Amino acid sequence: MKYCWLLLLVSLQVAGQCPSYKYQPEFIVSYGQLTSSDLIGGWKISAPDGKRSTTETSTTGANFFTTRYFLYSCLSVGFAGGYIDQKGNNNQRYCAEYVTTSTYEHKAVTIAVELNYIYRIRKYVDIYTFIGAGPAFKTAVTTNVASPISVDGPAKTTKSEDIVFHYTPLGVRVGGRIGGFAELGFGYKGLLSGGLSLRLGRRWCSR
Repeated sequence: MKYCWLLLLVSLQVAGQCPSYKYQPEFIVSYGQLTSSDLIGGWKISAPDGKRSTTETSTTGANFFTTRYFLYSCLSVGFAGGYIDQKGNNNQRYCAEYVTTSTYEHKAVTIAVELNYIYRIRKYVDIYTFIGAGPAFKTAVTTNVASPISVDGPAKTTKSEDIVFHYTPLGVRVGGRIGGFAELGFGYKGLLSGGLSLRLGRRWCSR
């Protein structure tokens, strides 16, 4: 019987930690690195024979704007839109004097639906998880250059659409109406991401 009372006490404490976010909107800007395209694509690697290498020279990172709306006290549905632009080159050495270089540029625009759940709340600190999925509209441009001739070959452009996913098992937000956050996840927002969020609407209950 005493265990039942203990379980009830813990349940009441946890329930008291969840503020009344219900019916409130949230607006989020975020930036992330090491997206699933980076990790699965195998960039920044060299072949065992040493004659081929792939190098990412620049990336804008995963830039996203997300809006969320709390349907329940700790559960929200959101819509995210983001953009990433990655550039690099592929080198293939046939001999000491002749190298073939292929430059590339990958762009992707992602639109996703996300579910976010806050499972631990302290004063001005939220710990949460979320999952999202949606279409990504991708454009890849490749140009071949032969060295030492250095003559640009024709640029090849390909477009594709894929369904992409993101899962963040751990996110931490610090602040009140205006807060900062950091996330650890895998998918279209990056392995490591962070940013700022703004919550509007009526005042949530004191924590």
